[in-house]
Amino acid sequence: MPHHPIQPLARALRRGLFVSLLATVPMVPTLGYAEESAEAQRSYNIPAGNLDQALNRFASASGILLSVDASLTEGKRSAGLQGRYGVESGLERLLMGSGLMAMQSQGGWSLQAVSNGGPLQLGATQISGQQTQESAWGPVDGIVATRSASGSKTDSSLVEIPQTINVITAAEIKARGAQSVTQA
Repeated sequence: MPHHPIQPLARALRRGLFVSLLATVPMVPTLGYAEESAEAQRSYNIPAGNLDQALNRFASASGILLSVDASLTEGKRSAGLQGRYGVESGLERLLMGSGLMAMQSQGGWSLQAVSNGGPLQLGATQISGQQTQESAWGPVDGIVATRSASGSKTDSSLVEIPQTINVITAAEIKARGAQSVTQA
């Protein structure tokens, strides 16, 4: 059977068309996802007020399960939410400035405190103690001296003198059992 010159051309064209169809198949789910995310956006009209009430309204309107520890939202306010948003962007907007963030978890959402590495507010600290009346020329209570007149010819704290100064106290000499200056 004689081959017609158009048959090989038709086969090549069919193969090219099949290959081009295979190449475009991965694009179809991407287009479907874009449509799906556009449908996931809903219109919200949540007024400003207590954060816990705003979150309840949002969860109800969006149809999500939102787990919240009441101590996290206590005393916090929200600016509200007006407009069209997806679940994640809507929660982010409601929680703005609250120090909280929403995390998607098993079948729903939960809140947790944001650790932003910012400044930490510490409570008041009370320090009490007694000032010792040690003098560079007087006796030292214990083994460690804190003042000397050797490096500066004045009564100065050892940490303020820019030289190494070793003070051997009477208590240390007695503790070592030294009988002479050489032994001390």
